Amino acid sequence: MVRFSGMTYIVTGAGSGIGKATVHRLLAEGATVSGWDIAAPDVDKAASSQFVGMAVDVSDAARVGNAFAGMIERLGAVDGLVNCAGIRGVGSILDTTHELWRRHCQPLLASWCGGRSKPPRLCLRQA
Repeated sequence: MVRFSGMTYIVTGAGSGIGKATVHRLLAEGATVSGWDIAAPDVDKAASSQFVGMAVDVSDAARVGNAFAGMIERLGAVDGLVNCAGIRGVGSILDTTHELWRRHCQPLLASWCGGRSKPPRLCLRQA
């Protein structure tokens, strides 16, 4: 399928789990993908021309802003953003402190807010 041919997506948390699976699916359907993770993610060599892996700490709004700027310069406008960044934790919800909950939620919320901080005309493809 090529339903995303000619489209560009950012996927946070692209180094593993749902984020990595999302990258593979978008690439299989023709998209160009900028994959962000705390360490620059990698994909199969066959898809490398459609994929740009970037080391981005999405809990840092300044780094997210810089990553958006670099990605736009390299790939052009963005058609979509998929937020899959998160921190794995092990334990019972009954043992979860407020600080631990905040630390687990911060990457997802920061990447969404960081993405919203750039003026849409600079980031989003105009219809």
